Amino acid sequence: MKRRAGIALAVLVLALLPGRAFAIDEQLLGALKRVQSVRIEGNSAIKDGAIRKVIKTGAGSFLGLRSLPLYRPDFLQSDALTIQNLYARHGFLSATVAAQADSGNQPNRVIVTYHVHEGPQALVGAVTFDTTDAVPPSAVRGAIRLRTGRPYDPVQVVLDRGAVAGVYADHGHFPTVTTRIGGDSLSVAVHFGIVAGPAYHVRDVAIAGVKEVDTVTVRRELLLGPGDRFQRDRLIKSSERLYDSGLFNSVEIEPLRADTLRGELDITVRVRERKPRWVEAGIGAGSSEHPSLSAEWGNRNLWGLGRAVTADLTYGYNRPQVYRFRGALAYTEPWLLGLRVKGRVVPSFERGFADFGGVTYVQQAWGLSFGLSRDFTFSHSHMSLTLDNTWTQAAERFKGRDRVFPDTALAAPYVRRWTLAYDQ
Repeated sequence: MKRRAGIALAVLVLALLPGRAFAIDEQLLGALKRVQSVRIEGNSAIKDGAIRKVIKTGAGSFLGLRSLPLYRPDFLQSDALTIQNLYARHGFLSATVAAQADSGNQPNRVIVTYHVHEGPQALVGAVTFDTTDAVPPSAVRGAIRLRTGRPYDPVQVVLDRGAVAGVYADHGHFPTVTTRIGGDSLSVAVHFGIVAGPAYHVRDVAIAGVKEVDTVTVRRELLLGPGDRFQRDRLIKSSERLYDSGLFNSVEIEPLRADTLRGELDITVRVRERKPRWVEAGIGAGSSEHPSLSAEWGNRNLWGLGRAVTADLTYGYNRPQVYRFRGALAYTEPWLLGLRVKGRVVPSFERGFADFGGVTYVQQAWGLSFGLSRDFTFSHSHMSLTLDNTWTQAAERFKGRDRVFPDTALAAPYVRRWTLAYDQ
C-alpha cells in the first residue's frame, strides 16, 4: 500500500512541475494494476497454448500459486504483432490481431483480450530451383525445408536460402541465391535462383592470437591447408577440433576471398588461449575419514604442443597408521607418432583400509595404465583402448604392525584388464 501511494505521489509531483508540459506516463499508471486474465478470441488454426507461449502478457496460475503479473500497456501492441507474425509463419499472410484491455472484477485488475482475424491460409504450390554442375540437385532439394502442400512460411524462405548457400559452400562455392515468389493468396510458388560462381581453393592460412601455443599445434587440427579446395563443413569441423583440444577459450576461422577471378581465398584463424596451468584443492570429512584432502595440478600445454601432464593426490585420515592415500601422474600425448591418436600413460599408487569385525585390513595397489583414443570428427564418435595393470598387496593391521597375507588370501597379486570402448 505504501509503495502504491509513493508512486502516485511521484506522478502528481512531476505533473505539477512549473515551466514544462508533462504527460503522465501510461506505463507507470498501468504498473499499478495487475492482469487478472488473458483471453484469445477468433483463433481456430492455432491453439491458445501456442499463442500464450509467444506473448509477453501473462496471467496468474490456474491454482493461484503465484501472484498476478503487472499490467504493461506497452506489451499489448508488441504481443499483437507477435501473434500476427506467428500466423504469418503458418500461412495466414493477411491475419490481423487487435489487443484490448478491460477492467476486471476489482479496481486494480485488468482483463486483456486479443481479437484474431485469421483470413485465408496460403499453401506452398510449387518449389523449384536452378540446377548447376557444382552441386547435385538432390543435395539442394534436401536443404530446402519448404514442401508442396504445406503452409507457406516467409521466414522459412529466408532460412532455406541460407541453407542452399551453405550446401554450395560445402562444395567450395560462394553462390548468389535469390528467391522469386509467385502465385496467389491461396497457392504460393517459390523459385530459388542460384549463381554458383567459381570453385575456391585455399591460398594461405594465417594464425593469430597464439602466445604459448605453437602454430604447429593449431595447423595440425585444421582440415584445410594451402592448395585444398575450400569446404565450409571442413572449416566448421576444424573449429570443433581446436575447441576439443582444450587449449583455447575462443576460436574464429574466417575465409577471405583474395582473388575472385582465379578462385583463391585466404583463411585467418584467430584464437584466444586458455591458461595452460591450473591448481585445485579440496577438503572434506566423513565417518571413516576425518579429514579428507585432495589436490590436483596440471599443465595442458607442455612445450607449446598441447601435451598434458596431470598430478592428483587424495588423503583421508582415520587414526595413526590407518589412512587412505592415492596418487597418480598422467601424461597425455595428443598426436601419437604423428597421427591424430591420443596416447596416455598413468602410473599410480593407492593405499586403503577397511574394518571388519574389529580387525583393520590394509590394501596397497600399484597401477600402470596405457590408453589410446581417437575422436572421429565427422561422425561425432570416440573410440578408446585401455590396458590397466594392477599389483596388489593385502595385510592385517595387528598391534601397530602390518601382517602381510599370502598373495591369494584376499586379492590377486596381479590383474591385467583390457577395455575397448566406442561412444556415438
